[in-house]
Amino acid sequence: MRIFQDVERFLQERWRFCLVLPLLLSCSAPPPPAAPEAAKVTTRDAARLEAPGDERTFGATTLLPSAFDQQLPALSSDGTGFLAVWVDARVHGTGHIRGARMAADGTLADPVGFAIGEPVDNYRVAAPGIAWNGNEHFVVWQRGIDSQYTSVLATVESAFVSPSGAIRRANVSPRLSLTQPHAMKVAAGAHGFLAAWSIGTRINGLLFDESGTPAAQPVELFAGKSLGEDLTVAFDGTNYLVVGSGQLTTGGSQGIWARRFNESAAPVDAAPFSLSGDVLAVRPSAARVGDAVLVAWEDSGSTGGAEWDIRGALVTPGSTSVDRFLIADGTAGNGKRQPALAFDGTHALVAWSDEASRKVLAVRVTAAGSVVAGGPITVLDPQGETTGASVAFSGGTFLVAGTQLLPDSGNDVVAARVTPEGTRIDAAPVTLSMGAPAQLTPRVAWSRDRALLVWSAWNGTDWDIHGVRLDANFQPLDATPFVISGANKNQETPDVVSSGEDFLVVWRDDRNDGTGLRRDIYGARVTAAGTVKDAQGMAIAAGGSASRQHPRVAVDGRAYVVGWWQDGEVKLAQVDPAGWVSGHVTVAAGSTSFGLACTTGGICATVLPMDYRGFHPLALYRFDALLTKLNEAPMFVSSLEDLTQLPGLTFDGTRFVAAWKSTKKTNPALLAARFTTAGAVLDAKPVEVSTEVDVREPQLTSDGHAVVLTWIQRTVGSWRAMARQFDTALVGAPAVALAKQPTDERASSIAVSAAGATLAVWEQDDPGQGAMRVHASMGSTRSVLGTACGTATDCRSGFCVDGVCCDSACGGGTADCNACSMAAGAAADGTCGPRANATCDDGKACTEHDVCEGSSCVGAPKAAPAPGPCQVVTPLCDPETGDFPTAQAPDGTVCDTGECRAGACMPKDDPPPPPPDDGEPGESGCGCTTGPGAAGTSFLLLLTLAGVLRRRAGHGRKRHE
Repeated sequence: MRIFQDVERFLQERWRFCLVLPLLLSCSAPPPPAAPEAAKVTTRDAARLEAPGDERTFGATTLLPSAFDQQLPALSSDGTGFLAVWVDARVHGTGHIRGARMAADGTLADPVGFAIGEPVDNYRVAAPGIAWNGNEHFVVWQRGIDSQYTSVLATVESAFVSPSGAIRRANVSPRLSLTQPHAMKVAAGAHGFLAAWSIGTRINGLLFDESGTPAAQPVELFAGKSLGEDLTVAFDGTNYLVVGSGQLTTGGSQGIWARRFNESAAPVDAAPFSLSGDVLAVRPSAARVGDAVLVAWEDSGSTGGAEWDIRGALVTPGSTSVDRFLIADGTAGNGKRQPALAFDGTHALVAWSDEASRKVLAVRVTAAGSVVAGGPITVLDPQGETTGASVAFSGGTFLVAGTQLLPDSGNDVVAARVTPEGTRIDAAPVTLSMGAPAQLTPRVAWSRDRALLVWSAWNGTDWDIHGVRLDANFQPLDATPFVISGANKNQETPDVVSSGEDFLVVWRDDRNDGTGLRRDIYGARVTAAGTVKDAQGMAIAAGGSASRQHPRVAVDGRAYVVGWWQDGEVKLAQVDPAGWVSGHVTVAAGSTSFGLACTTGGICATVLPMDYRGFHPLALYRFDALLTKLNEAPMFVSSLEDLTQLPGLTFDGTRFVAAWKSTKKTNPALLAARFTTAGAVLDAKPVEVSTEVDVREPQLTSDGHAVVLTWIQRTVGSWRAMARQFDTALVGAPAVALAKQPTDERASSIAVSAAGATLAVWEQDDPGQGAMRVHASMGSTRSVLGTACGTATDCRSGFCVDGVCCDSACGGGTADCNACSMAAGAAADGTCGPRANATCDDGKACTEHDVCEGSSCVGAPKAAPAPGPCQVVTPLCDPETGDFPTAQAPDGTVCDTGECRAGACMPKDDPPPPPPDDGEPGESGCGCTTGPGAAGTSFLLLLTLAGVLRRRAGHGRKRHE
């Protein structure tokens, strides 16, 4: 009996039995294995940064004198107005050529000016020259790297500017045998232009044809033992007159020299001739006066440089003999310097910088070379000192421009008009180099449902720290930006972090600087409501003569951690929520750039390039909540043979992620790698974020779901702010550009909220405002509607349906009549809609052939099956099972072969069948149909299994024995 019980248990494992002995029984085939589930799109596959949305700018746009330096103006006239050009550094301190047009009536056509020569980082431009050819202004200048150690050659660049302000830049920029740029002067001839410059022992020239195409090579105009930087060029109607200063021969006089050249740059005079005589004289200026040229210069006479006058001479065609005359008499301590002049057809106006008054004065001189009586005219007298005058005449008015020197806030270009009769028209000089208040180095942080954006704000004389709060919908919470620090002198390069509620803003502060070398680190706490708790700022690192720069701030869950660079070392300090500063520690000696990030559990990390055996690998130091070093010796994130720069750092909730510029390769790359809180590097081969030739300023942030990086990269001379998103395994989608209308962007930064909202900020050259201005755009680390997803957390909407991010739950299932992907039947990916005429499941057991009608699933009622022999079918469907209950027909009911007895059709004379067993009628334990043809096979199977089990039992007894 035991054997049969074993057999019965064995038979209950129906599919195993059928697989072992498929030939012994007539069995139902097991169901096929389920098709493999479609691979889910993980965050690694879906990682993408939503394309930046609308951009915002912030703050007042009332024009102010521009930040940084604007200097060395040159003027040209077109008969009705003027074009002033100058060297301008308002674009992040990078020099370029800028201009502005002014009408003769004083109307500024370009209140914020316009760029004539684009800024190029690491390059500077020298003073430009300008000339009018009867149709357009021709502007020419040199650009180069201002270093004696460079091997990069300077180039000559040029552009035409029409009276309407249209610019045509030259396609050809010839390279010179110079590594530093020099000031240029230019004059328009009858068939082109001659530009000239001095390089110490030679004055060289470059011819341009009427279209502005330069000659293949410069020509030497004249040479000397020592020639000054200042020179001038004029055209007398036939020839060019080139005038320079210096010593031509050893032992010779150091005066003013002139030489004429025809329009092919062939010399007319065999050698340069003297204008000043045997005296010390410098800085000539010239203008055409009829057929002659009037030249003015600084003249020391016999004083050897103790006193400086302004003297002049008329150079007539064909003559090298000149009559010198005194224009302005200087005395010791009251020299007359840097003359400039223009001619109105009757008189010349000669202007100069006056040492005693620090103003620009002027007198009129007749065409015959005599000074008009009446004393000098005060032309430029703004606050500070004014130097480097330039003069032009147009539309019946003289215009005099100069450089206003401001000791604490850079230089500006100012101008004033003078009548031909010698009266100043403008009550006060007009500043030509105007722009909206500049905004630099923005940084941003999220605190729950709002963000704080901070930046350095130019106030017209120095830099303050401003801020504005934004909600999760990118709407400002403050009507206007508020002042976080408005202390004396400059507050610059801020950083900001959130504790989860409030913010700490830190910056570099010059309020205590009296030497130009000292820098302190200050900070202020700002509440989520926008209240500045430390209106005067708190000193985080101040005092002594140290120069502190590049502040960074993080939060470790208990306190703020502030880092900065100080005299060759990276330092750290803590600031608790109450504003107490403590724990100043030294991280290590390193470069001025470093990355700082902390966990919420009190572990902080810094990464910095470190000098190591001739390389600069990225070193790592870790600190606990008390700023105690967890590793005294450096650990390294990059390879030891790397040359790293400009690192950034963040914590993604599990591990740290560092990014840095690597210059190890021929083409530098921006790399990233992860490391644990214990310092174990997880990416032996760093991830390439960008392989552009020049990348800078990587900034990182994370919401625990993704890691987002921003950086700037040079593209065709200008800088572009970029961003790229990675998942926490550093698998990422392609980078995106942040600015919708790119010009020149710098200092990008980004923050991400716990909900995945990203706020990207950067500074951008805004031509319409004439300044670098802060721009911002909102995005998301979560995928947008219609993009691939694996889980709801991948999607900004919070819904992942049919493998894409959806705008709603969309029915909540896969067998309904709603779809959110085109593959599943929707009209568009990401938009929930009906699956027309698709099969579905209405969830009702008593319907069949379910199809979608609109967004509803409709099924046809099931029909009752035909009854079998000796069966009675109930016409009502069971809603739980979908079956139609059956019962035996009453005994004696007539059937095909006789009558029904106990539910079976039997001949009337046969005995009744035995009672059924406990199993299902007509079916064995493995789904095998038992009928008349299977009895013998079943019997053989039973005997076989009995033998197997008996043998197994015998083996068991032997092992037991």
